[in-house]
Amino acid sequence: MAAEAAEGGAERAQDARRTLAAALQEHQTAPLAALRLAAGLSQAQVTELTQIMQPQLSRLENGRTPNPGTDTVNKLCRAYGVDQNTFAAALRETLEQQAGE
Repeated sequence: MAAEAAEGGAERAQDARRTLAAALQEHQTAPLAALRLAAGLSQAQVTELTQIMQPQLSRLENGRTPNPGTDTVNKLCRAYGVDQNTFAAALRETLEQQAGE
């Protein structure tokens, strides 16, 4: 019973992340974060999947890491289920937004 409740909670959290991602994409906000959320992942889950530390991921999503390494990009593309062109476009948009603030 407890396992079913925990699983249901995880599914609801994943659905909520996807809903948030759609809203972010619609308003063209935080493109890299939107990719992660569209995959239904929290930053902690991405860290677990990729071994990329959460502070590094946060800096990337906030446009403070303009040139992530190839290994980082490849890991995130696999985790998010996107190709490198999609990731690069989201990174470019993130950096442009950061420059505009």
